[in-house]
Amino acid sequence: MTKRFGALLAAAAAALTLAVATAPVYAQAEEKPAKAGKRMKPAALGRVAKIDTAARTFTITRKKGDVVVAWDDRTAFKKRAESAGGKPSDATAADLKDGHFASVFGKDESGKVTATQVIFGERVRKNKNP
Repeated sequence: MTKRFGALLAAAAAALTLAVATAPVYAQAEEKPAKAGKRMKPAALGRVAKIDTAARTFTITRKKGDVVVAWDDRTAFKKRAESAGGKPSDATAADLKDGHFASVFGKDESGKVTATQVIFGERVRKNKNP
């Protein structure tokens, strides 16, 4: 009877070891992925002012106060489509003008945004009443 009990105890220990070893793998698989189609929130949104091409900065003027935006060679510039629902086209920093409405995506560090993407142009609003 002790041989059977010993074999049963060894099998239980092996099953417990396997369960503990694979638990982190199952826990990682249960994490919920980010929702598809969820839009990123811009770090800054407003009118472009004070463009300094030498310093690679511009200012976004908004109701909450001005935000300084810096860009580098990796920053993607896109010109907003002229009609609602259109896709933005590729652009450069030279295409950016004072008065354009801009959505700036990037890292916000206490009032200064380091831009990864800037979408700019005239503000196009969707017509709610056709």
